Amino acid sequence: MFCRCFGRPNKEPTLPSSMLDKLHEKLGILEKNESEIQKKAAVEFGRAKEFARAKNRKDALQCLKRKKVLEKQIEKVGSFRVRIRNQMMILQGANADETANFDDHESVTELEELERDKLEEQATSSGNYNHSSSRRNRKQPTRPNPHKRREGKQAAHA
Repeated sequence: MFCRCFGRPNKEPTLPSSMLDKLHEKLGILEKNESEIQKKAAVEFGRAKEFARAKNRKDALQCLKRKKVLEKQIEKVGSFRVRIRNQMMILQGANADETANFDDHESVTELEELERDKLEEQATSSGNYNHSSSRRNRKQPTRPNPHKRREGKQAAHA
C-alpha cells in the first residue's frame, strides 16, 4: 500500500561521485538558465529605451518592471549556484577524507551526518552560533497593564 503512494525505497546507496555528477549537471543547467534570463533582461531594457524614445512612458515603465523581475530571478539563480558549489565542495572534501573508509554498503545518511558535522564545525569556528533556543527559554519581563486601574486612582475619584 505504502509503495504505491510513496514509491519503493532506493536499495542502492548513492555514492558521492554520482551525487557530484548530479550536482555538476544541475550547475550547468542553472548557468544556462541564468544566461537566458540575462538575455531576456537585456531585451526588455532595449524595448524600454525604444518606448522612451517614442514618448510612450507607460510601456517603458512596464518593460523596466519586467527587467527588475528578471534581475531578481538572476539573483536567485546565482544564490542557487553558490549553494550547489558549496555542496560540491563538501562532497569533494568528504569523498577525499572518507575514500579509504567508504564502502559501497554504507548508507547516504552517514555521508549526510559528515556534512552536518563539518557545517557545524565551520559555524562554530566562525562564531555563527544560533542563540534562538536560549531566547525561547528566557522569561519575558512583565509590563504593567495600562487598562487596569490602580487603587490610588480609584480612591481619588471616589
